[in-house]
Amino acid sequence: MISVENPSRLFLSGGDERYEGSAVTVIKDGARNLLIEIQALVTEFEGEKPIRNCIGVSYSRLALITAVLKKHGGISTHYDINISLVGGLKMADTETSTDLAVMAALLSSINSRPTPEDSVFIGEVALTGEIRQVQGGVARVKEAAKHGKKQIYIPKANYHSSMQKDLNPDQKIIPVAKIREVIEALK
Repeated sequence: MISVENPSRLFLSGGDERYEGSAVTVIKDGARNLLIEIQALVTEFEGEKPIRNCIGVSYSRLALITAVLKKHGGISTHYDINISLVGGLKMADTETSTDLAVMAALLSSINSRPTPEDSVFIGEVALTGEIRQVQGGVARVKEAAKHGKKQIYIPKANYHSSMQKDLNPDQKIIPVAKIREVIEALK
């Protein structure tokens, strides 16, 4: 067996080019945190009802996020939506920390604009439009910072000043409380 020095690289697209419909998050996998990329392709639908394809992401989580975007964000989700995790990873229905990245990837594809360069999105999207706290926030921020991510979006409830000590001067944590804040940031 050969040790993998940087397992996060397996779950991120190669190269420096940024694409619309792509967002990065940090998940907990056993004892370690990994950066993973979520990709979304949103297109006008051409049938009786929109199609939803999920690879590695829970269909029920996607349905929840699209409903919240429509209700609390005023974003039309009447599209065919294809969503996938890079690297063939499969997230459990109970893994909610990826919600914010799924939402960011969807918004990026809908708006035809890449997410901000070197950004990471961590947080649970609640039915109320709030961004809810996730477990292990400090460790997830450290992992994102270690990989040079410069804009780290996290739930406001996860933020505390001790997180700043692990960051370089060009890195910043962006605490968000509601989906509207993320929608505005990604316009």
